[in-house]
Amino acid sequence: MKKLLGRVALPLAAFACLAVPVSASAADYYGYICETKLYPSTATVYGNHGYANVTMYSGPTCTGTYQGSFWVFTEGSTDSWANPYFLYREGSLHALYESMVRAALANKQIHLWTNPSWPNAVGYIGFTPKS
Repeated sequence: MKKLLGRVALPLAAFACLAVPVSASAADYYGYICETKLYPSTATVYGNHGYANVTMYSGPTCTGTYQGSFWVFTEGSTDSWANPYFLYREGSLHALYESMVRAALANKQIHLWTNPSWPNAVGYIGFTPKS
């Protein structure tokens, strides 16, 4: 696992996934990954290549305020939360998942932005510098 994670670049450019946000409107979320999971493709509703989930809190190591549970869907998803503009290919899903694991292990703060057109869809995920 360590070797696999070592090949992943830590910075994330523009990644999108779906979320159950704290509020109903578009928002920015700054926080830390508490838990992330990778699921194999069990039903096309979630995508042809499986999906990932990440749970985020405002503080490191699952402390602070719960920010939300965010979902990354892959191509072919028919789930009602899946934004058709933010569906990942298999390789992209795995690279994003590995980056999320690295961020969680390193207690790196992340930034999620929800798109106003899809209040449950995250427009991007990126790292923010620690202060």
